[in-house]
Amino acid sequence: MSKETVEDVKDNEEAIEQVVTPEEAAEKLFDNSKAEGADVKPDEEEVKEEDQKDADQSEESTEQAEEQEETTEEKKPEELELSLSKDSPLDQGFIDGVAEFAKENELSNEDAQQILTHKEDAVLDYIEDGKVKLNSQADVWLKEIKSDPVLGGDNFEKSQQMALKPLNDPRFVREEDKQEMNKFLADTRIVDNPLVFRLFNSVGMAMSDDTYLHGTKPVTRKPTAEELFYGK
Repeated sequence: MSKETVEDVKDNEEAIEQVVTPEEAAEKLFDNSKAEGADVKPDEEEVKEEDQKDADQSEESTEQAEEQEETTEEKKPEELELSLSKDSPLDQGFIDGVAEFAKENELSNEDAQQILTHKEDAVLDYIEDGKVKLNSQADVWLKEIKSDPVLGGDNFEKSQQMALKPLNDPRFVREEDKQEMNKFLADTRIVDNPLVFRLFNSVGMAMSDDTYLHGTKPVTRKPTAEELFYGK
């Protein structure tokens, strides 16, 4: 047998060994398909997974909506109960203003009350500061009156009595107004102002002068206090 014939025989034997039966080919094909598609899920499973995902998202959205509703209810402004101190100089307008601000900024009743109290204290401090300044100025006025050559000095006490005389006369101050008038004068100390003091002192002196001049001419008299204030 020639060399070529021997090689041809070997090639035929190898070819015969590589021949695969139909059953083996089908089994091999099935195994390959299974290996390649191991990660690929059937259509039915994909649909179920999508449905589950939608259900989870829907449930999550529902939970978020419920949480948001609960948060909204928690943030709902409470009815505020604010109050001022007794005999406070502030009025209801201050309370309403603070309450409106508190609701707009979702503040608690305690925080709103602190704001109102702070505003009230600020006003009280301002009023007290004004009283201190007024009394300081009134003390300066009083020193000026006491040093006046006509009204002050030894004449100061008499000048004071004259200045207070119209205030004690029912023709100028009604009896029912007297208490309120005295409080006003004490709070403002307006009579200690030199200009006002001179005015009241002059009225008091005019009220004390009841003399008439007699002679050949018609009788003349000094005008009354009413005439001085309101004219004839």
